[in-house]
Amino acid sequence: VLRPEGHGSSRSLVCSLCATEWRFKRVRCVACGEEEFERLVFLTTEEFRHVRINACDTCHTYFKEVDLVKELAAVPVVDEIATMPLDVVAVERGYRKLELNLIGM
Repeated sequence: VLRPEGHGSSRSLVCSLCATEWRFKRVRCVACGEEEFERLVFLTTEEFRHVRINACDTCHTYFKEVDLVKELAAVPVVDEIATMPLDVVAVERGYRKLELNLIGM
């Protein structure tokens, strides 16, 4: 989740099972710790402008990031499920999801 902070935003991760939230560095793979920007991939669509896929070319893992700066009324748990077409795009490009969501997808 990206939240407004100062003149920008901060990143927090939210557990898909218990909803615990903690801060995490913005330019880093959450699965393997890769920090080389060229190895990190960001996929977006016009349909879901406030949600993007963050993927890593090192470990081939992805997760979704909900940008509360772009859409303050977004609900990350709901958007995780509503944006399943983004999962299709990521899987077609060879990435696997970091963790399943509440409905096991």
